[in-house]
Amino acid sequence: MCSSDLLLGAGGKMGLRLTANLIGSEFEVRHVEISERGQQALREKGIETVSLEAALDGADALLLALPDNRIAGVLAQIESKIPAGTMVFMLDIAVAHAVLLPNRPDLTYFIAHPCHPPVLSYETDPLAHRDFFGGEHARQHIVCCLAQGPEEHYTLGEQIARTIYKPVMNSHRCNVEQM
Repeated sequence: MCSSDLLLGAGGKMGLRLTANLIGSEFEVRHVEISERGQQALREKGIETVSLEAALDGADALLLALPDNRIAGVLAQIESKIPAGTMVFMLDIAVAHAVLLPNRPDLTYFIAHPCHPPVLSYETDPLAHRDFFGGEHARQHIVCCLAQGPEEHYTLGEQIARTIYKPVMNSHRCNVEQM
């Protein structure tokens, strides 16, 4: 499966972590970053940013690597630019649980979060023992939630989640309240 995805907030703390795992993946990623500092961090990795408008053109998924308290405001600003059928992928359930997402039945809302590496681990790689948050060397479980959208979108959302949080042990499906 190959999809065209855009990563909003690509040069921030989480954006750079996700970028590292998306490099070389099956996903075509368009990186969007408004801060000069974030753009420079991406350039140092050989990645050029594009405008939001260019990134949205034909994108299957919009990954939001933004602080939770900024998501609702950013989505309100760009809601009219997001094409129908796009998956809006978030890294935390807070905004969906607070019912602060745009009322757009034509969008898919997918949330995934890492469970972080188990406290008791049988990792043999020394680097995995120092990866306390996962997503680099230590295996971890993830939870995924299709908060809104057609069932067939779950597969794409879970595949994105397995890529950005890799290496993943198991993926567990939850609903908004369970998450």
